[in-house]
Amino acid sequence: MTSLEAEAAVQQSSEKKPTDSELRYRAVVECSIQGIAVQRHGTVLFANAALATILGYAKPHDIIGQRVEDHIALEERDRLRRYLVARLRGESAPVRYECRGVKKDGTPIWLEVAPALVSWSGEPAIIISLIDITARKRAEYALQQSELLYRTVLKNIHDGVFLVQEAQILFVNEAGAGLVGAPEATLLGQPFLSLIAAESIDRVRDCLRYCEEYGQGPTLDDVFLLSFADDRHAVVQAQMVMVSHNERKAVLVTLRDMSVTKRAEETIKEEAEISAALVRVGR
Repeated sequence: MTSLEAEAAVQQSSEKKPTDSELRYRAVVECSIQGIAVQRHGTVLFANAALATILGYAKPHDIIGQRVEDHIALEERDRLRRYLVARLRGESAPVRYECRGVKKDGTPIWLEVAPALVSWSGEPAIIISLIDITARKRAEYALQQSELLYRTVLKNIHDGVFLVQEAQILFVNEAGAGLVGAPEATLLGQPFLSLIAAESIDRVRDCLRYCEEYGQGPTLDDVFLLSFADDRHAVVQAQMVMVSHNERKAVLVTLRDMSVTKRAEETIKEEAEISAALVRVGR
């Protein structure tokens, strides 16, 4: 080997040797609990142990030379390519995003992806951070299904039901909206106490406070509601219980329409008074 060839070989070797900062960076990345890959021209140059676990490989070395894109669901790839190209051009694009992915054995998973441009061994490369969010997605789906069931049940019961949080109505079923003669959509976000007639508002306010403090309020009879449709006031029996909604305290208010019962009682009372009056006159 000539001296010129030897010098060129030394120079080439020094160019490929990682710098101290790159070595420190690799050490941090290898210990990360996030899956991390470095790729150039679509090919993985480096992968850490967490990524191997997420994608179902025995060791990180098994991922070298592959493409991260192969572990992204087919229907997601165009979207992610657009995001990446936009970021490389300096255009607006999400910093991180969620997508469906697949493990080595084809098992579907959910991933949170965050790509960035870095220098790797002296050349531009893409570093991709992956987090397995499958468990979180399953929990969200289960919560959505339970909430759907919860709302379906509430919509189909005959009592009026209101979900009240920070004094505002977050949910009302059809029966509840019917009690005040208003569409369900117009009641959402309104103060619950705005539905209560003046003669009952103090008792209802006190019951709400009691429920928030002790978890359940006493049953309130003869609560008068305002009506948006006419001058008639529905008379209801109110029950309140503390629940959790979006990890915050809320009050579930159940209103049972007692108007018919109340009118029947008043009619019976009036008839009894008339009968008593007639008896007195007959004497």
